[in-house]
Amino acid sequence: MKKITFIFALLAIVFNSQAQIPAGYYTNATGTGDVLRDQLRAIITNGHTSNSYDNLEDDFYYTDNLGSQKVWDMYAMDGNGNAAYYFYYNVSSDQCGNYNGEGDCWNKEHSFPKSWWGGGSSIQYADLFHLVPTDGYVNNQRSNYPFGEVASPTWTSTNGSKKGACSFPGYTGTVFEPVDAYKGDFARNYFYMATRYMNSFASWETNVTHVIDGNNFTAWTINLLIKWHELDPVSTKEINRNNAAHDIQGNRNPYIDHPEYVCSVWGGACGTANPQSFSATGVSVSQINLAWTLNPDNDKVVVAYNTTSTFGTPVDGTTYTEGNAITGGGTVLYVGTLTAFNHTALSSQIYYYKIWSQATDNSFSTGLTAQASPLVGEPTSNVTNFTVTAETSTTISLSWTGSSGGQLPSYYLIKASTGTVADPADGTPVADGTLAKNVAYGTNVVTFSGLTPSTLYNFKIYPYTNSGTNINYLTNNTPQVEGTTTEAILPTIFISEIAGKGYATDFNDEYIELTNLGGTSQSLTGWTLEYYEGVTAEVTLNLTGSIAANSTYVIAVRTSHTSAITPNFTPATSFSLNNPCYVILKNNSVSADQAGSSTDKFSEASNWEFSNCTADNLPVANWVNLASANGTPGVVNCDGIGVNSLLGNQISVYPNPTQNTITVSNININDKISIINYLGQNILNLNAKSENQIIDLSKQSEGIYFVLIYEDNKLIKTQKIIKRK
Repeated sequence: MKKITFIFALLAIVFNSQAQIPAGYYTNATGTGDVLRDQLRAIITNGHTSNSYDNLEDDFYYTDNLGSQKVWDMYAMDGNGNAAYYFYYNVSSDQCGNYNGEGDCWNKEHSFPKSWWGGGSSIQYADLFHLVPTDGYVNNQRSNYPFGEVASPTWTSTNGSKKGACSFPGYTGTVFEPVDAYKGDFARNYFYMATRYMNSFASWETNVTHVIDGNNFTAWTINLLIKWHELDPVSTKEINRNNAAHDIQGNRNPYIDHPEYVCSVWGGACGTANPQSFSATGVSVSQINLAWTLNPDNDKVVVAYNTTSTFGTPVDGTTYTEGNAITGGGTVLYVGTLTAFNHTALSSQIYYYKIWSQATDNSFSTGLTAQASPLVGEPTSNVTNFTVTAETSTTISLSWTGSSGGQLPSYYLIKASTGTVADPADGTPVADGTLAKNVAYGTNVVTFSGLTPSTLYNFKIYPYTNSGTNINYLTNNTPQVEGTTTEAILPTIFISEIAGKGYATDFNDEYIELTNLGGTSQSLTGWTLEYYEGVTAEVTLNLTGSIAANSTYVIAVRTSHTSAITPNFTPATSFSLNNPCYVILKNNSVSADQAGSSTDKFSEASNWEFSNCTADNLPVANWVNLASANGTPGVVNCDGIGVNSLLGNQISVYPNPTQNTITVSNININDKISIINYLGQNILNLNAKSENQIIDLSKQSEGIYFVLIYEDNKLIKTQKIIKRK
């Protein structure tokens, strides 16, 4: 596929530079109404070769290629081809398949649903003029509903496409509404279908009576498509796709080549075509540049401005010149066939613009609007009273009194650093992140989160105006403050052991033990255990009750096995484990501890909490009370020889928690002891020199550690401990 990808990318460069409407292609298109539609049908049917549905992956490289194996998705992208969820599709590997949400995979979408003609392998089944690549999840929401307009959506995609009851006059059933940027594309695709398959439409009517009436669309559908055709004129993207499809299957979409044919065939609200684009951009503190593209007939334009959004309507047959007022609002800036105008000598405010095409018969189009403001100068003053208002182990909040007087800012950038805060550069925006926040002028508070505990941070605040490459920061005499995150508050409840028969063969005899090493009883309200097989939680168990100080809480996998738990522990509801898996303990959705991970699932060799026993149905006698284990968390004795066998059950590690030292008792001289931190980093290795080995942890930072004890290079004991200051 990589070789094919390269070839098609190369072809795209060649054909897009050469493709155009063949000379004389539309010579026979001379009529109006259905006469013209039938003439166009003959033109685009001649030379139309049946395409292969199986080749569409390769075709889309050519027709919808955004580069880097990305495809243009009109169901889930904005008008610039940007996916709102910042994900495009690898055409060769991301085809649906299964999906759980937007961005998972793509479909070959019949925008004119195949169920409307009965499906099958007919020529329209692989006709590129209505087949487009789309997000699989969004496509599933679209289903085979007609296009329409939705006032109260029942579902909305990330980019704004939506589904719901039709609010467009003439139909009230469920419809799918794409974003404005592609409505014209889909309208012209539908006009193509009603032309290319004009002689088949009547036989399709029974499948979709609300869209097709005889050999044409229903009235409400025609009105909708004409509206969308006018709203979203032909774009460069559409022209390029038309050329590419022509190269592949030998025919063209006449309504892209000649948008005026829509008016000639269907009439209705059609009139003089609008310019194909219109934009207004501030380029200095006193100038806004306007740009547009003439309509397909290259009609002249009339451009007007106003300081409010109100515009009148030019009167057909009237000749306007620069400086003329338009009755109802607006002053004419430019009349002619150029495609740009610079509006100068402006003040700092919003300017509104409207542009109309004026045809040779002096009729006007409906018009397009734009608005912009001149660029704003650098803010005059900094904020005052910039101060830290709150600090936690991971957050610092700040407040200030806003800038005042002179040129006010539009936004503030607040930057943080554990060292020197580097000033931003004009013309280079700084995106939000852990150490940078942008807030609008008028907002005088901000909170930085995800910070490192017990760390000093420096903060600076920069008022700024404009955006993008015109962004203008005030960097002189910038206020700076310091804030320090507090010490981390360690959880007093953690996973102390996973125990059971062979986890790979029997899931009915497994238990999860939680331990509270805090000095007071802890409520389990808000605590959850999540079971994972991958990166998404499969099951969430809401814990109830409480755990007394220096006590444990054991959860049985099956309620039928709670009899295996001694009265010293609190029985819990079922929690089904499977293999391979891991679990995460959370407090109010914040992770407090976990056993295993997505890349390191339960195994006795690598997860210190796991005890793999060889006997079935763990007996009551095998659970040892916390108090009888010298203050360490509860211990399960395996009924038989397992990895954590009776060799290690006589060993104790205490005190837990500790501030300075721990004692490892009942070990053999020369047993190896390793200390590993919560990140899995080995911080200490030693050989026991006595049966009660004392280990100094006073220089280690506060946190969770694991003690691993080996005899003859065999792991015989693991213990999780908490180090406090």
